[in-house]
Amino acid sequence: MTTPIFTRDDAWSGGSYDLAIELGPRDDARLRRALQALWSGPDLDGCYESADREPQEQPRLGVGTLPLETPLHGIARIGDRAPVACRTVIVRFDDGSDWIHVCLPLGSLGHILDVGAFPFDDGGDLSWRHPLDEWLCGLGRRVFDAVPFRLALIGWDGGELEDVDSFHASGVPAERSIGYLVPGADGLRWFPPNLGAPLTMDRS
Repeated sequence: MTTPIFTRDDAWSGGSYDLAIELGPRDDARLRRALQALWSGPDLDGCYESADREPQEQPRLGVGTLPLETPLHGIARIGDRAPVACRTVIVRFDDGSDWIHVCLPLGSLGHILDVGAFPFDDGGDLSWRHPLDEWLCGLGRRVFDAVPFRLALIGWDGGELEDVDSFHASGVPAERSIGYLVPGADGLRWFPPNLGAPLTMDRS
């Protein structure tokens, strides 16, 4: 019997660990190229429209088959670990930038990595983040080779706009709970997170 990926009870639960890419001002052609670059590699298998049916139970779609803003679902293969559910989500601000989020639900990640209570700081070991960050950096570099972008953030899915405003005002912060993938003269430079989990647990 095939192990379920999309329809496991916790497959899409717990928030997500993201690669969030700020592409720049609204541009359909650029957004489509970035999505195609993401989904063209061997480490993402997709795309599928429904999160409620297993991939083998629905047609596989090409990028552009559905409206650009439609979430696309797929299977992520992170190193030699078991496959997990993933999705891409598009955020388009009327007076701002196009964003692509590659979202890895923590409910799914918990089956292959010891994520503990993340994003809550329970004092646990966060060494699991390193290989995941490196894998997401690889996706970011693949997109950048096809479509240069302004910035990519890697980590917990909360607080994105505050992080972006801070970055554009004063650069990469010295202390950070998320990672920054920043374009420069020599390509992309990776600034890994150097703080613990971003949220405090209520111990009252």
